[in-house]
Amino acid sequence: MDLRVCWASTDKDIERVQKFRFRIFSEEYTPKFPKDHLGLDIDAYDRLCEHLMLVDNASEEIVGSYRVIPPSAAQQIGSMYCESLFDLSPLKHIQPHTVEIDRSCIDKNYRNGSTILLMWKMIFQFVQQHRFEYIMGCSSMSIDDGGHAAFVLHERLKKLNHYSSEFFIKALNPVVLGEFVPTGKVSIPPILKGYLNLGAKVCSEPAFDALFNTADYLTLLKVSEMKTNYMQRFTRIASPLL
Repeated sequence: MDLRVCWASTDKDIERVQKFRFRIFSEEYTPKFPKDHLGLDIDAYDRLCEHLMLVDNASEEIVGSYRVIPPSAAQQIGSMYCESLFDLSPLKHIQPHTVEIDRSCIDKNYRNGSTILLMWKMIFQFVQQHRFEYIMGCSSMSIDDGGHAAFVLHERLKKLNHYSSEFFIKALNPVVLGEFVPTGKVSIPPILKGYLNLGAKVCSEPAFDALFNTADYLTLLKVSEMKTNYMQRFTRIASPLL
């Protein structure tokens, strides 16, 4: 695959990202978009944040995107996006130093470790340029099955010690996980796996996201504690551009 990663630089770019997000989310989840959606996934954060695009050079189509919300954008709106799902009061002291990443979205035909890593290289560069200390984001899993897969994933994350020992963030509307037997095997979603590979920890119980009908897991990465091998790879690429 011949791919490139770049930042949206025009209103047209942002509209293309919104259209791409709408398509992918509609195909993979059961979202409750407004009736006047016009085929676009839009909210108040879009106009104040940065949009990262993964583009297939052969077709010039967007095949992946991340939304990067700096603290200044959250301050203008009055909250971080995650605050619609979680009680972030235990993190108030770090929020001015935290960049939020959400609306992670990659076409399933391009969704693998290599493409996620390609996008994270650019995110790391952004974080280094602005000297943010933490990266926060949500990873989602469909609960169209009633929540069984989310329960199995929850148990697997605990077993693999992926939960934070420092923070426990309560969901405003937690997904009920106690009514299932942990049977079957569930893979860690690629985007969540990407966070964990970098050294991030899950720091919340799963929250119910009514817009997408998903269980959302809040992850937090302290940049200085990123795994050394990734830090070295990203630094080699980012340093000449700082």
